[in-house]
Amino acid sequence: MAVGAGKMMMHLFKVEVAIMMLQGICLKVEFVEFVIQILKKAAKLASEAEARRREAWAGTDRFRVSPL
Repeated sequence: MAVGAGKMMMHLFKVEVAIMMLQGICLKVEFVEFVIQILKKAAKLASEAEARRREAWAGTDRFRVSPL
């Protein structure tokens, strides 16, 4: 009976290790998704800022000389 119990304990240990590995993978996937969301928001903000900058420049004369 002791041998059977030892094998069972080893099996349970392997299952627990596998569960921890899967949890680690899930955490990594969630972190990557979080980083992707941040990068998407940053890209959107940069695009909006670029559009505002272009609108601001559209109405100005770049070759205007300031009075001396």
